[in-house]
Amino acid sequence: MEKSNKSGEQSHWEEVSSSRFERLVYRAFSESLISNSKATALLNLPLKDERRLVL
Repeated sequence: MEKSNKSGEQSHWEEVSSSRFERLVYRAFSESLISNSKATALLNLPLKDERRLVL
């Protein structure tokens, strides 16, 4: 469940933490610490987008 401020937008902190998480996932994938299917799952991407990570 996402927290939102009065206007219904994500707070700055949530946006920063979300983009940091994405960077960490992509970094772990690029360093072969996690598989592309694991990265896809962590980023909540559809399985059909799994190949997009390697392009």
